Amino acid sequence: MTPLLFLLLCANKKPVRDDNFDSQELTDAAGEYWRALRWGDAPRAKSFLERADVKLAFDEWFHDEGKDHKITDATILTVTLQPKPEVPTGTHVRDATVTVRKEGYSVDDLSVREETVEQKWYRTETGWFVVWP
Repeated sequence: MTPLLFLLLCANKKPVRDDNFDSQELTDAAGEYWRALRWGDAPRAKSFLERADVKLAFDEWFHDEGKDHKITDATILTVTLQPKPEVPTGTHVRDATVTVRKEGYSVDDLSVREETVEQKWYRTETGWFVVWP
């Protein structure tokens, strides 16, 4: 096989997406999402929301209710991938659940509270997105 043919064959192959790859990619995405919420970076947090109407609802929440709630820490506890469907549903290639322990306070009540939340996420061809709210 000539080197040029070998390069062409390799260039046309999509990377193999196994469970470990998907899990790590989702862990990274969820971590970035929660860091954005922690630091009040609404545009960055919104990048993990796919639809325009959901982004608009997030903006309204963030500027009305969200501004009074401060997150001091968020830790990804578990990432549970659902089995890959034989035929993707719409643009969803894979679904998952992320369990997060968050710590924070509201401006009205300065006592720190800890809460464990489960979030639904889904992957499309362009990346992972959180189901919000």
